Amino acid sequence: MDLKEVIAENIARLRTKRGLSQRAMAEELGIHGAQLSQLESGRKGFSLEMIEKLSVFFGVSPAALLTPNTNDMSADKVFEFITLLRQASPETRQAIEMVCGIDFSKPGRLDGLEAVLTAYGARQGQLQSQSKPRRNGRED
Repeated sequence: MDLKEVIAENIARLRTKRGLSQRAMAEELGIHGAQLSQLESGRKGFSLEMIEKLSVFFGVSPAALLTPNTNDMSADKVFEFITLLRQASPETRQAIEMVCGIDFSKPGRLDGLEAVLTAYGARQGQLQSQSKPRRNGRED
């Protein structure tokens, strides 16, 4: 999964969470429905202006659009995301730095991010396992 796909998944998830069709959302954004369809399918790239427009529309930070959905984040997805960030072109890194405030020039920055995301994913897993129904004192 590349960053374009991460953003595409987040847009589709946020749109459906609001109960909007692609057509309705496109009208509200002032873009063509075909353009939104291409963005959500990952066939079209995102400009910084579009990321900003989408973040305002959804009421989320631009960083939230660039971050994989943590509700279904497995350790594999965390490491895949970190690998993508490490392999990003200088232009992509610069754009991410501007949008998210992540400074890639500092040594170990991605290692720290990896540790935070891994710990968060582990914590989410603990919370999910604690919320599973129990029968006779045992997990199903």
